Parts: sequence; structure tokens; C-alpha cells
Amino acid sequence: MGDLGQSRLLRSVMAVLVLCASLPLTVYAQPGPAAPAADSAQAAQTTAEQAVADSRELLKSGDYDRAIEVLKAALAGGPYPGPLTRDLYLQLIKTYVTLGNDLKFRPQGREASNLNYRAAREWIVECLANPTLRHTRPEPATDYPPEMVRLFAEVRAERFGAFRVVGVEPAGAAVLFDGDTLRLVADGVRGGDDVPVGTHSVVVGAAGHRTLVETVTISPGATLERSYGLSRRQGARWYVTRGALVVVAGVGVGLLVGRGRTQSPNPGETLLPPAPPGR
Repeated sequence: MGDLGQSRLLRSVMAVLVLCASLPLTVYAQPGPAAPAADSAQAAQTTAEQAVADSRELLKSGDYDRAIEVLKAALAGGPYPGPLTRDLYLQLIKTYVTLGNDLKFRPQGREASNLNYRAAREWIVECLANPTLRHTRPEPATDYPPEMVRLFAEVRAERFGAFRVVGVEPAGAAVLFDGDTLRLVADGVRGGDDVPVGTHSVVVGAAGHRTLVETVTISPGATLERSYGLSRRQGARWYVTRGALVVVAGVGVGLLVGRGRTQSPNPGETLLPPAPPGR
């Protein structure tokens, strides 16, 4: 290759190098492993637990608004395990009631106090509407304001009743209430408390017996009691035997009726009219 050719080749290489240097350098980072869902759930749970602890300190210092804000944000970040969710609700309701109590004794504070009591009641309704939290109570009662204990009792009396099965035959029969087995609450008595008001299904069954299905209605603040007795289920042999007896009985009755219709008086026999009464 001549000097001219080498010179052109060198200029071409330099031009390519200059062009590459002027282009932006793009680095493609390899995606890292995604954070496990369990880690995220644990982090959220830790945050909620901290919210409960922080709200208690805020409540002691009288910073009610901040305590309410922290607890509401934590509840919105759920769901959490049942006990933690229950603690969040109880702490939030306690904050509203405590604020209501504080405002009640201030000049012109009665209406603001009632607003906070109503807010506490609404949160109680929401808490008890959750099936996993419907047994929630402010316990021990000494840890909560009396007004809060009273509000829980009022809401529960309006929205729940109780159901009791005081007797069942046979004794080993299974009793299902809305698909769940009723637990023993006393000797021979099965039942459930905090049952939502309205209609519910009851199914009673035992081997060798006919299954009983019933719809019951639970009234507010009332306990409904029921007793159940199951009839025994007959086998195929019983039905065959019973059917044969019915057939035989039917044939016998038919023969007697037919004989009565075809039988006539003996020849020469005169049928006399019945004697007049009193003679």
C-alpha cells in the first residue's frame, strides 16, 4: 500500500474513534433481585407497631390530632395480623374518646366533644364489621375510658345477638351455623356470641339420621335458643317391606269391598224394614 493509501486509512480510523468518543455512554445495569414480599409485609408490620407505640406517647402529651393522623395512616397501610389491627383500632378509638372527654369540660366544648364521640362510634362499627375482629372489646376495661367501654357495649347490642342450641338428639350430632361448627359454651349447650343481626343457616346432621336444615333470625341484643331432634333414616329393606305391606293391605280391602257389592240375599229371604223407634 502506498503512502497515500496508508494516510487515508489512518484518517478513517481517527474519524471513527472521534465519532465513538462523542456518543453518550449508556450503561445497562443488571436488575437486582426483587425484594421478597415477606420483607415488605414485615416492614409494614413494624411501621404499624411503631405507630401504636408513638400514638400512646402522643396521647400522653395531649397531641391528639397527631396521634389520630399516625393511626389512620397505619390502618390504611394494612392488612396486618389480627391482633395488630385490633390494637390500631382500639388505640384510635381511645384517642377520639379521650379527646372528647377533654373537650367536654372546656368552655363551649360540648359540641366538639360529641363530634369526637361520634367519630369513635363510627370506628367501633367499622372494627366490629370485620369478621375477624367482631369479638374485639376494650379489655381490660381499666385500661380504657368508661365512655369507650359504654360505646362498645351499645354498638354490640345494636348489631349482634347470640345463638344457643340447648339440646340435640342424637347427642353426637354435628351442628353447623353458617357453615362453621358451633362450639360448646356450657355442659351440653352449643352456641355463638356476637352473631350479626339477620338471617343465618343451621344444619344438623348425624350418621343414620335425616339432615335438618333451618333458617333462623337473630335479633339485636337477644339470645335465640333452639333444640333439635333428628329422625332416623330407614334402610332400603325397610322401604321394600313397608311397600309390600301397603300392597297386601290394598288388595285385602279391594276384595272385601268387591265381596260386599256382589253378595245378595238368600233365595226366599225377605228383608224387613227396621222396627220403629221405641217399640
